[in-house]
Amino acid sequence: MRLDFFNNGLSLRASTQKYLIVLVGLAVVVAFNVMLWALWTPSYVLNDGVQYLSTANSWLSGSGFSTNALMYTPHFQGILPAPQTVWPLGYPMIIALVSMLGMSAESAALSINLFSQALSALLVFVILRRLKLNFYSAFFCSLIFYSTGNPWAYSVALVSEPLFSMLILVAIFFQPGFQRSSLWPWIFSGLLVALCVLTRYSGVLFAAGIGAGMFIYLIKTSSIRSKDFWRGIAMLTLQMSIPVILLGATLYRTYLLTGTIGRDIGVIDTGDLFQRLKLVFWQVREFIGFTDTGILPPSVNTPLMFLLVLLVLVALVQMSIVSLKKTPKTTSSQTEIFNVLLYVICGHTAVFVIFFAFSVAGLALVDLNHRYLNQIYPGLFVLFCVLCAKVFRIIEKLQLFEHGKWFRKSLVAILCLFALAQVNLATAIKDYSMPGVQIREALDLKVSETTDLQTMIQSCLVRSGETVGSIWSNDGQQLSYAAGIPTITVADVYGNNPYDLENVRNHIETYDVKMVVILNNLPDIAPQFIQMLTDVKQWLIKQGYEKITLSQNEISSDITVDVYLLDKTCL
Repeated sequence: MRLDFFNNGLSLRASTQKYLIVLVGLAVVVAFNVMLWALWTPSYVLNDGVQYLSTANSWLSGSGFSTNALMYTPHFQGILPAPQTVWPLGYPMIIALVSMLGMSAESAALSINLFSQALSALLVFVILRRLKLNFYSAFFCSLIFYSTGNPWAYSVALVSEPLFSMLILVAIFFQPGFQRSSLWPWIFSGLLVALCVLTRYSGVLFAAGIGAGMFIYLIKTSSIRSKDFWRGIAMLTLQMSIPVILLGATLYRTYLLTGTIGRDIGVIDTGDLFQRLKLVFWQVREFIGFTDTGILPPSVNTPLMFLLVLLVLVALVQMSIVSLKKTPKTTSSQTEIFNVLLYVICGHTAVFVIFFAFSVAGLALVDLNHRYLNQIYPGLFVLFCVLCAKVFRIIEKLQLFEHGKWFRKSLVAILCLFALAQVNLATAIKDYSMPGVQIREALDLKVSETTDLQTMIQSCLVRSGETVGSIWSNDGQQLSYAAGIPTITVADVYGNNPYDLENVRNHIETYDVKMVVILNNLPDIAPQFIQMLTDVKQWLIKQGYEKITLSQNEISSDITVDVYLLDKTCL
């Protein structure tokens, strides 16, 4: 009886420790989110965030899923607001629905992202527990996942990545196995995958990854049983048909509104294969946190990233060596759900790597940036944690103490470098607000002693509570968000095909452009776009449009602002 009492006491103490850890973790999460909410400013909103907010506000105002920040060819339908056919509708729809609770679109988007970040960390914890990690290991891994800096940059930018990552983790968690007889888990899972596609079009890669992973798993487990195999094929087809139908409906909507399903948004020429590989390495470095604008000197970021990659490779080699030492007696059978989760994660990663490899090879160029890489990060993180836990179990069973010592040292070194990268990114996060800061500084420029550019735009374009006309600008998305007026934007950093003057003339006539606002010396602008803007300014002068003499026309970073008035009644 005394022994039972002693064991019960130990169990109670362990449970109390777990509850205490959870409560402390929740307190830290709440405190951090409150601080982030208080420090957030509209300058953090990135261009895609502007599109989501504009689409949500248009829907709330009864204009359907449309945008007042026209940018890409599919947007130009000759009307304002234009149908939103470039960005998917899931995220702005959720923003609009949350806004109906009585908050602004900005507050709704920020709350969605903060909630998604917290729920993603919880899902990582739950998935790791399902994959047989103990409580403390799973909690520690989920804490590391929650501390990754780049998803937080996406959160304050009000873009869809936090929600997208959360939906991916939810879909992974609820992926059913082939042993289930009911159709409903497959239908529910298909709906979750469809939501991923509706949130970001690159969710198609996730859907393909689930299909590929589960198909391989089905072949491995049921190929010799014809009945089970074909039943599994039917279930998988049912699941995948749901996101396919949703994508088809989305493309059909685009066709009805634009006459085509093409998304002519331009592609940046990233150079030869070597240049593209350098670009991919740079983007991975940016995602990890070794960005050149943080607290670390720019000269050390690339060497530190190489060191981190080397340490990860060393850890993977150590994992392989330990796994090869495993004897048949130490092999443990896994549950189906364990295998399903791993096959889904590996399938998604493999499909993404193949797609990205084609892009790197120049066969299907996409924007090679860390926002694409973000979608495989949750799965890879979970996979790495599971592999580490498996290696530790093998080391303990086979008493490979020397291997265990060096493996722990490798992991500690990786964690130290990773933590340093997150600190570096946290100190650089202010740079994510630079586009928003620049356009707000431009709007503060004085036209006269009593009038700034913001006041002039409002008096020119907003009459009796209605917006009249638009502005043509090379930073139009941020200008639309900051000034609250429709804009026609030059996609100056998204392609190699600048507008000719006939496009500009058509824009002015079609969208009742009242003024042209051009920011000079913006960073990372291709030379052909600089030449285009020069030609536009010369053409405007030849057309007799007045260039406003600002009492001050320079903002930070040596950026100057030129304003051309096309409607003299604005004065």
